[in-house]
Amino acid sequence: MKTNVKLMVILLVALFSGEYVLAQDRSIKINTNGARFSSSLIQKWISEYEKTIQGQHDLKFQIENNAGSNADLSVIAYQPKVENTSDSGSITLYLAKYALIPVANSQNPLISKIAKRGLKKNELKNILFDKDIFEADEDEDVKKEKYKASVYSCDKSSGITIALANYFESDPGRIKGKKLLGDEIFLINVLKKDNSGISFNSINYAYDVQSRKLKQDIELLPIQLKQAQKDAFNSKDIDQVLSLLETQSIESVPVEKFGFVISKKQAADPEIINFVNWILTEGQKYDHELGFLHLDENSLIAEKEKIKEYFTVALK
Repeated sequence: MKTNVKLMVILLVALFSGEYVLAQDRSIKINTNGARFSSSLIQKWISEYEKTIQGQHDLKFQIENNAGSNADLSVIAYQPKVENTSDSGSITLYLAKYALIPVANSQNPLISKIAKRGLKKNELKNILFDKDIFEADEDEDVKKEKYKASVYSCDKSSGITIALANYFESDPGRIKGKKLLGDEIFLINVLKKDNSGISFNSINYAYDVQSRKLKQDIELLPIQLKQAQKDAFNSKDIDQVLSLLETQSIESVPVEKFGFVISKKQAADPEIINFVNWILTEGQKYDHELGFLHLDENSLIAEKEKIKEYFTVALK
């Protein structure tokens, strides 16, 4: 009899201990490898979401930057030519937008050379990418005047590089210049040291999101714009640029979506689905603060429909 009581006590302790561990140790890992520029906004989403569930869950989030990470959510910073569906074993949910702007060292002589008229899209492409032998001949403006600069980019697997190549209808492997591994902020750091340097980077890295102004020693590379558009870009004010890009498509400024790739297995996890649904509803208000763009209304509707269609748990 005593043996049976002891056994029951051991089983009960093990059972309740296991439940306690599950409740205390529940964590969601988010891998930002290839899109580290998104980490600041994701961290903001996390901190604000945790406030809403405080006292209800012992849920913790962890941001990782590992290429081989087995995370619950992986950031994707470009739209693949073929979208993932539930049939492929994963779903892509887009949660915000970002803009890539051409930036240069503020002392770069190219800035004054092109300040009056600005570069056209095909001229920028000529500076940034090696020509494909199958491409059509360049137009007369590009033939007449070759602009030279030291190009810096992330490696070809970076989300920014892929998005840039897609926008210019080129290949990530054909981008010119020096390739930097790791955080996209390194592109800004190296531009500050090279007077001939140019690059493309996310707005949240080109501007100081505290002062709301362009970072020191960094200048926007002049591109062809209408006068009202020039006024916003020349202001060096991040909020004017974000407001403009929310309402107008600007040639030579790629605007791309980013979000999470979620495995089919995670589609049954209510914690994950409630988190991404919160981002699509409440989390949008933090985008501009961190230098990102809101999803447009049609995109928001489409992403919410994906949740209803593909995910197998009921939202709170």
